[in-house]
Amino acid sequence: MDGMSAKLYQIDAEPLHKFAHHLSMTKRFLDWTENKENSDAAATGLRSIQTSTRRRNSIGRICLLAKDPEKFIYTKGEIDDYLFKLWDAVVINSMGSLMKVDQFTIEPLHTNEELACIVNTKAISLAPLLNRSLSREESTSFLDFIHGHNLRFQNFAYSYLQYDTSVTVPTCLECGLLPDSPYHKVFECISVGGVSRLRQDLNPISIYELNFRLPLIFSIDPNIKRKFRTLVSEVLESCTLEDNLLT
Repeated sequence: MDGMSAKLYQIDAEPLHKFAHHLSMTKRFLDWTENKENSDAAATGLRSIQTSTRRRNSIGRICLLAKDPEKFIYTKGEIDDYLFKLWDAVVINSMGSLMKVDQFTIEPLHTNEELACIVNTKAISLAPLLNRSLSREESTSFLDFIHGHNLRFQNFAYSYLQYDTSVTVPTCLECGLLPDSPYHKVFECISVGGVSRLRQDLNPISIYELNFRLPLIFSIDPNIKRKFRTLVSEVLESCTLEDNLLT
């Protein structure tokens, strides 16, 4: 074993080594490229060919590539695909809290399997929810209807008053008929007129009730997101949306 290979095996055996993370990420990328090639070969009916530089021993492969760097060839597209894969995993993991019981959610929350089917960061990067032509004020207003953490929504204001068990879920300050929330303002409030067609077109996301955010954010249909922005604009024009706490 030459000095380079010995050093690589040493780093791999020491998790706290300053280069251990870099080596681990390289191993993961090489494993991903091999799995991708095998999947592509299987999809086209071709047999996957294992060469001396595609062995299952990741460190062994890195040692061989270190001796002959010209064999370590990758494209920008491969790097992008791999980064999107990492982002998908991070997003799905961070959404764990969305699968907890929520008193304001009528429809069942998404399972891990459903999230895996919905989340595709590569596809949604081509159809962003917000575009660069929006002003900062417009972007902020649209995001208020996504995260809902604004006192203009009475269900958020109510979250500060839950210590008082006598307080019930507050109704909308506009129509006074139904419990208030971003979902109610966008899809239910009768004080917003002339938007029935928009609401009908957005039915694919509104059917998820108060959990509509996921299918909206991860929709790959730019028309869905454009119509949602239009609908929010109509809501902002029709409602006063005062930042009132319950008294």
